[in-house]
Amino acid sequence: EGLLEAELAALCPATLAPYYLRAPSVALPTAQVPTDPGHFSVLLDVKHFSPEEIAVKVVGEHVEVHARHEERPDEHGY
Repeated sequence: EGLLEAELAALCPATLAPYYLRAPSVALPTAQVPTDPGHFSVLLDVKHFSPEEIAVKVVGEHVEVHARHEERPDEHGY
């Protein structure tokens, strides 16, 4: 569980990889992790989620952020 795109691509033959891999800007959300001694913060763009749809927890030395909501049509109907 939790294979990264690059790790999964290494397992796929080169002929299949272009069809599997998504563009990085679509596949991975962007996050900013400012450095400040004695303070940890992560900035994520979650503007499409309400606070009730976001769960944040610490598991060992990792911070997990899960956000999920029902599909909603946008201005184009998708």
